[in-house]
Amino acid sequence: MIFAIFLIVLVALYFLLPKGILLYEGLHWLPWAIQLKSLPLKPFREEKTFYGNHPRQYFLLIRSGKDQSPKDSVVVYIHGGGWQFGKPEMFRSNALVLVEAGYPVFMLSHRRIPFFDITDLREDLVAAMSKIREVMMANNLGAKKIILGGVSSGGNLAALMAFDPDLRRKMAWGKDMPAALFLISAPLNLRGMWSSPPLLFLAGNRSNVRFRMASPMEVMQPGQNVPTLIIHGTHDGLVNYQSVREFYEKMKAESAREVRLITIERGTHLDAASWCFPGHPANRAVIQWLKEQEVLPTDISS
Repeated sequence: MIFAIFLIVLVALYFLLPKGILLYEGLHWLPWAIQLKSLPLKPFREEKTFYGNHPRQYFLLIRSGKDQSPKDSVVVYIHGGGWQFGKPEMFRSNALVLVEAGYPVFMLSHRRIPFFDITDLREDLVAAMSKIREVMMANNLGAKKIILGGVSSGGNLAALMAFDPDLRRKMAWGKDMPAALFLISAPLNLRGMWSSPPLLFLAGNRSNVRFRMASPMEVMQPGQNVPTLIIHGTHDGLVNYQSVREFYEKMKAESAREVRLITIERGTHLDAASWCFPGHPANRAVIQWLKEQEVLPTDISS
């Protein structure tokens, strides 16, 4: 009887809760995850490589079953999960959208909060990129450019890789790296977010130097010319839309290259994170944007 009442309340909340709040996102996560898991997977090749001693320090190289890689870039992609959940294997359907479009994909895993914080995760990004370069060379991919992508917390880390001068220096990236960047439902301006437990575990309080190290908006410097696509919903219950809008406005003012914000009206966190679902507007937006990058010159001053 108690279980039946609980189930009725849960179903009522599922349908009656307004968008834009944390509980709405939480109640809709399981159906979304089931749909994600049920997406059909076409034949692919997968290789797992560790870049450190911790069991979370690894990445997957996912490629088509065919021998050729027709694009001139690879994609380094970081999945979401609030810096604490998930693993690349759960998000193969994300990678296979990109593989089907012709890109070899590196799916990056990293150590997790609460046992590790942003300083550890930044070390993972540097170590992973060094190992990815080795694997690229060993697989005849060394001449290809690198496109970064990430969803939710993975988008936060991808943006740090692209914009943080210290990380760029440690990864030995030149002015044309990465070649492009796409960010889905990503926390890009941490000061515009509430002090949730995951954020506190990751970056500490707002006066902590770690907080600045974790916020792409605060490490971004003028003139970092990375063509960037941002997709975000106006009713995201995890990452405030206005905080992302502020990041976009700052990047647009300071960057000489294109930055595009695609707003999903009344879209939630999971709406944007559904970009890998066939026919989804975010899916079409990402694929179209990637096609545009194929003809983008590497130096717009030339």
